[in-house]
Amino acid sequence: MKTLKALHVEPKSLFHVGEAGIGIERVTEFPHSDTIFSAICNCYALLKGKDELEALLKKFRGKPPFLISSALPLLCLPSGERILFFPKPKVPLRFRSYVVGKEFKVASYLSASLLGEKDIVSLAEDGGLVRFGEFMVRSDEFESIRSYEMEVERYRVWRGHVVGNVLDRLTSKSTLYYRGVTSYSSGIHFCVLFKGEVGRDVEASLRLLKDEGLGGERSLGYGIFNFEFCEVSVSEVDNSNLLMTLSLYHPTCEEFMEFRKTPRFLNYRLVKRSGYAYSPFFAGGGLLRRWIRMFIEGSTFPRVKGRDVYGCLVEVLRGDGFIPHSVYRYGYAFTLGLNEGWLGEG
Repeated sequence: MKTLKALHVEPKSLFHVGEAGIGIERVTEFPHSDTIFSAICNCYALLKGKDELEALLKKFRGKPPFLISSALPLLCLPSGERILFFPKPKVPLRFRSYVVGKEFKVASYLSASLLGEKDIVSLAEDGGLVRFGEFMVRSDEFESIRSYEMEVERYRVWRGHVVGNVLDRLTSKSTLYYRGVTSYSSGIHFCVLFKGEVGRDVEASLRLLKDEGLGGERSLGYGIFNFEFCEVSVSEVDNSNLLMTLSLYHPTCEEFMEFRKTPRFLNYRLVKRSGYAYSPFFAGGGLLRRWIRMFIEGSTFPRVKGRDVYGCLVEVLRGDGFIPHSVYRYGYAFTLGLNEGWLGEG
């Protein structure tokens, strides 16, 4: 077990955290690590200024002073018990039962206690797992959730669209449009994990972020939350050769060449990260930044000997005479050691 510093976030409004898509902008269920890091940097710049922010980013271009995970679901029961969820590892698993395999495939998140299992397939086929919505828990955890005579639907993440309208300045004609939003039921919070020394200035930036809002459409009151710092115990296999990322991850060329030497450990899915960059030093709104592809949360890869930090900052907008500073996307992996039994090899 490893104890990590964490940010326990309680959503207080709708969230708009966009993803690449066609037509109406898609939204993600929980904010990704690069979105959280960018929001922290914007608030850091408001508090400390551009020079101090560039000094912080310079540290991250070397060895980062701290690492952050993406937002992880946290179920808060009326008793005060909390159940933390991790993204389901992207390793291919073979089930004898089609029904059990289908249930496992539909789930997106597993309770933290399940990642320490050596044989998740046998546990599932013996009836030890229960899925509700996108979450999968142990049978005893599910009984704990049901014991309060509340419907399981209390723990839901809803993604949909809301309608808005805009008035033409010349004709006053009203035009309807739609935006994607994410809503969390009262029992759903989320947790952001940290490794390393966060520092008082970053903590101050997080307190400002609470009022500024996280994600898009902040001028409409989206992205508001309360938070508290806490500690989370994470079950991790020490010195495991199989690593899973809890954040979006952009591997360097050297890392990927090393991964190819052990392809059975490399299981990933890619996500396209694009959109506009916003900064308190940009005049006239956001600027379109270069898109990149990244490993999504739950992707696995082999441990590289002699390396304890994976990934990098990726420059997606270069500062020049018209752009006051460069913009970077956070691409460091927040690693967690998994038992190699997840690969079906004992």
